[in-house]
Amino acid sequence: MTKAEFLTRLQANLNGLSDEEINKSLEYYTEMIEDSVEDGQSEEEAVATLGSPDEAARRIRSELKNAAAPAEAVSQETAGAPVAAAVGEAPSQKENDSRTLTIVLLAVTSVVWFPVYISLWACVISLYICGGSFMLCGLVGIGAGIAALANLTEAGLYAGVGLILLSVGMLLIPLGTLCFKGLLKLSAAVVRQLKA
Repeated sequence: MTKAEFLTRLQANLNGLSDEEINKSLEYYTEMIEDSVEDGQSEEEAVATLGSPDEAARRIRSELKNAAAPAEAVSQETAGAPVAAAVGEAPSQKENDSRTLTIVLLAVTSVVWFPVYISLWACVISLYICGGSFMLCGLVGIGAGIAALANLTEAGLYAGVGLILLSVGMLLIPLGTLCFKGLLKLSAAVVRQLKA
């Protein structure tokens, strides 16, 4: 559903309210959709996160009904922003400042964490390279052991060393895979934190 369709259906569902309340609600939802689009969502995704226009209208009517209660029972904050409370609180200035601070700190400290991050990826890649090299050397050692069957002592030594190298290589590959998955999870967690 597009923004225009959502707002048209919402306006139709708000019949009976004052023009001021309808306009205030439509402006609020327009801003919510535009903010989500600015944050990278498509218009349809932004509209979908708000729920259906029917649900939004019910929330607005419910909040306006609560706001109409006696003045002593309603706090000044709730009475001043009935529509904002209807869909959940919008991010406060403090949350926006905190997010900005996080991004600035990441940028400033990138001279420290970025080389460490790249080094961790280099270690993962080197685990795969070392594992493959050990396995290749192991196979060469086993082949040399087979080729040196004329001298059983030498053949046993080559084959034994080859088996050991092959085993070490086979252990390094799963270790590299485990580290690779861990770094992917770390990267995803950082990205999720930045988006939150």
